[in-house]
Amino acid sequence: MGCLKKLINTIIIAFAVIGFVSVGGPEWVSQNITKLTQNNKMFEQKSELGDFSKLDSEFEIDKSMDFFGYKGVLAEHNVSGQKFVILDTKDVLLTEKDIKSEDLEDKLMSLIKKQKRNSITPNEFKITSHSSLKAYGKTVPCARFTAKIKKMPMGNFNGMIAVVESDKKNPKILISANQGNKYSQLITQQFFGQISE
Repeated sequence: MGCLKKLINTIIIAFAVIGFVSVGGPEWVSQNITKLTQNNKMFEQKSELGDFSKLDSEFEIDKSMDFFGYKGVLAEHNVSGQKFVILDTKDVLLTEKDIKSEDLEDKLMSLIKKQKRNSITPNEFKITSHSSLKAYGKTVPCARFTAKIKKMPMGNFNGMIAVVESDKKNPKILISANQGNKYSQLITQQFFGQISE
C-alpha cells in the first residue's frame, strides 16, 4: 500500500510540473525574478550604506543583508573572488582611533568572540601592518591582517579592516579578505575608493 501511495504522489507531482511548464510557468518565474533582481540592484546601488553606482563592472554586490543584527552589504571582485563587507554598526564597536591602536588585535578578537558564530572564530589572528585607505570620499586608517580558521577548508585568509566615521551617518566597518596569497590591497583600494556617501 505504501508503494502505491508513493507512485500516486510521484504521478501527481509529474503532472503538476508538466502543467506548470505548459502554461509558461518558467518564463513567468524568470521574468519576475529578473524584475525583482533589477529592483534590488537599484536599491543596493544607492542605499543608506552608500552610493555604489560608480562601481566598476568587475565588482558585484551579492547581497544587502543583516550581519549579526547590523545592516550590511556583501560584495565580490568577479575575477579574484575577493570579498568585501560593509557593516553599518549603529553602536560604536570600533573607531578610527581603534584601527590605529596597538591593541587592535585584542579588540577585534574580543568582538569576534562576542558573536554567537563560534564555529567561524579564527584560532589565529594577527595584525600585520597599519596604513590608510580612501573610502566614502575621505582617507581613513586601515589595518592589514592574517587569520586562520580551522573549521573551514582553505582556512587561511589575508585581509584589511577599516572604520569610516561620519557626522551624518552611523560609523561603518569595512572589511576585505581573500584566501591566503590571493588578497590584493590594490583591489581593496579600488573598491572602497569608488563608494561615496
